[in-house]
Amino acid sequence: MNVGAFKEISDHTIHTASIFQDHDSIAFAVVVFSLFKISLRVRDKKKFAKRVQSVLTRLKEDLQKGDARSYRLRIKKLFEKISDIDNKFKRYVDEVISHAQVKKGTKVYEHGVSIARAAEILGVSHWELMSYVGKTGIPERERVSETITQRMRFARRLFIA
Repeated sequence: MNVGAFKEISDHTIHTASIFQDHDSIAFAVVVFSLFKISLRVRDKKKFAKRVQSVLTRLKEDLQKGDARSYRLRIKKLFEKISDIDNKFKRYVDEVISHAQVKKGTKVYEHGVSIARAAEILGVSHWELMSYVGKTGIPERERVSETITQRMRFARRLFIA
């Protein structure tokens, strides 16, 4: 299992989730991102990979069969397995999951979904998400490409039309 691929898989999943806005895709993206972050701190990466490999394989099988109930139960079990790796990780897992939800909310927002909807999808507060988005500079980056004249034309069209 390539632990470094977790982040890439998470990014692809969040792209799809931002389009369809379904909770299962978001949950998977958060799980995968959490696994990626936790794997960076695990000493025995092979042991870590073995512990989650079987659950990931079963998740894939559930999706192929269209068994959503089993898929959701296995997502829960995956979080439990991550927590069971080491008692020290329980607090870290909670922090990572919380951070991952906010970070993924930012990705959803970057894809054009409102902050309110992104926060609702991920189960985080609007304020927490807005605070993180403000720190990332996403709104400024989007506007840098527009000139003041272009923004003025856009604003005038809003009121004239």
